Amino acid sequence: MKKITVKLYSLHWDLFDRLINLVGLRRDTYLAKVLPAELAEIRSQDWGNDVAGEKYLRASASLFDQVWKQVTITLPSELVDEIDSLCKEKRVPRDHLLNAILQFVTYRVLPYAIVLNQPRASMKFCGEDELLAAVIGWLGVESIEEYKETMCDEFYPNELHYTEELIADIEATFQSLRGRGRTVQRRASNA
Repeated sequence: MKKITVKLYSLHWDLFDRLINLVGLRRDTYLAKVLPAELAEIRSQDWGNDVAGEKYLRASASLFDQVWKQVTITLPSELVDEIDSLCKEKRVPRDHLLNAILQFVTYRVLPYAIVLNQPRASMKFCGEDELLAAVIGWLGVESIEEYKETMCDEFYPNELHYTEELIADIEATFQSLRGRGRTVQRRASNA
């Protein structure tokens, strides 16, 4: 077994931690069980960051330091080696990789954790859509359709894949938004 320390987005970690406690599971044992399948899924996907994408992810973590939480997790040594190998292969910082996996697992499992926690109270849910409707507010999505779109096969590339071209597009968008903000400020000061 090996202890690793990772910085995880507080919102995702707190929700995952509450979920695990809700159903009475051991956190690290559960992670050791689900991580191999998620790592295999990510490894099978045809994407990887270029140098600029990896640098962008590393820099983005420091921009939002106040919303990240340092967490120690104990996992089998082979699993930690597999995580590190995948991070190197895809050029994704370990913190970002584990954060994306936690987000995915939490979003997928939360509706069913409610049923596991209170089987009788959840009898009013006849199907998956009714169950999802009850929890979409916790997940930070507006609708069941948005939830299903978020949980698509492209979840990991959408969360983790950055290229020099994509970063340039993001920066151009921010520049245009900044320009609009100045225009609004100038108009307000001229009025």
